[in-house]
Amino acid sequence: MKKIYLILCLSCLCFIQAEATCLRRARFLDQYPEDAREAADNPFRIEIAKELLFCLLENPLAEAVKYHGRMHAETLAEFAQAVASRIQSRGMANAPDFVELVVIAAWLHDAGYYLEGEYGTLSISHEELSQYYVARHSRELGLDSKSVQMVNYMIKGTDLAVPADIIMIRHGVIEKLIEGEKLDDLDIVIKEELIGLFSEFDFENIEHLEMIRAASYGAMILGTGDIGGFERNYVGRIAGLRAEFKFDVSALEEYLSNSGVSSQDLEDIENISDPDEAFIFLINKGYDLAVALAGERLACIPLAKSTLRQIAETVLFYQSVVNPRLERFKLIENGLVDEEYLKISSHNRRLVELVYSKIQAGVDDDQIIAELLSLAREFGMDISNLSISE
Repeated sequence: MKKIYLILCLSCLCFIQAEATCLRRARFLDQYPEDAREAADNPFRIEIAKELLFCLLENPLAEAVKYHGRMHAETLAEFAQAVASRIQSRGMANAPDFVELVVIAAWLHDAGYYLEGEYGTLSISHEELSQYYVARHSRELGLDSKSVQMVNYMIKGTDLAVPADIIMIRHGVIEKLIEGEKLDDLDIVIKEELIGLFSEFDFENIEHLEMIRAASYGAMILGTGDIGGFERNYVGRIAGLRAEFKFDVSALEEYLSNSGVSSQDLEDIENISDPDEAFIFLINKGYDLAVALAGERLACIPLAKSTLRQIAETVLFYQSVVNPRLERFKLIENGLVDEEYLKISSHNRRLVELVYSKIQAGVDDDQIIAELLSLAREFGMDISNLSISE
C-alpha cells in the first residue's frame, strides 16, 4: 500500500512539473533551431562554450549579474573537469566525450542569468533558460540531439528545486537497467520519466544507457560544484550574490505593483518569509494565481539586511541545502573531489561560521570585519575587496 502511495505521489509530481515546464517552454519555442538534431562535430567545443557565455556579457542584464558570471562558471568548469576525469578514470562513466560535455555544461549552466526570466528577474527559471541557450546554439557547439539532452540534464542538476533524492533515485534505476536487474513498480515509473527526459535514446541499447548514466554523473558533479563553496574568493563575492537578490526582489515588487497589488499588501508580503504563507495570503486577498505565484517567489529570495548578514546567513544555507545535497550525491564521500577543493570549501565554511557566531554573540560589525579579514589572510584568501558598507 505504501509503495502504491509513493507511485501515485511521484506520478503526480512528475505531471505537475511537466505541465509547468510545457507552459513556460511555449514562450521560447521560437528560439529553438529545428535542425539541432544534425549538429556537426566540433573539436573546439569547450572554447566555443566559453565564447557563448562571454557573448552574453553584452546583454542588457549583464551589469546586474554580480556573482553568477564568468568567475563562477570558470571555477565550476575546472572543478567539473577534475571530478569528471576521476570518475572516467575509475570506469564509472563510459560514454564518448563525457568529460568534455560536463565542462560545456559547467560553462553554460548559468547562461540563463543573462536572459530575462519570469517577472524580469535574473534567477527565476534561469536553469531552463540555460538549457534553451544550449539547444539554440547546438550547431556551434557541435552537439547532436543526444548530447544536448545530456548537457541539459547535467545543467538541471544545479536546480535546487530538483531534490537530490530524485536525481539519485533516477541514477539507481539507470544502474539497474545497465545491469539488467528487475525493476519494481516504483522503478518502472522512474524509467518512464527517464524515457521522457532522454527521448533521443534507445533504452534497449547498452551504449545509450551508458551515456545516460554519464549524464547522471554530470548532474551530480555540477550539483556539487555549484554550491559547495569551492571558489577561493567565495566569501568576498557574497556581496555580489546579495546584489542579485536585490535585483530580483525589485523586479518582483515591480511586477506585483503593476499587477494591482496594493502598497499595504506589498508591504505585508515583504515581511513574510514563508513562500506558502505568501501564496495563501495573496489568494485570500483575491489576487489571481500569477500574482500569488510571484509573491511566493518573492518570499523565496533570502535577501539579508546587509552584506555581513548575508555572509552569516550562508551558514543556514549550508545546513539546510548544501550539506544534505552533497551528502546525497556522495562525490566527496567516494573520494572523487580533490583535496585542494575540500580545503578551499573548509576555509570558506570557517569564514562564514565566524561571521555567524560573532553576530549571534552581538559583536560589533567593525570587529567582525577585522576578524574576518584576519582569518582570510591566515587562509591565504584575499577578500579585502569585500563590500560590506550596505
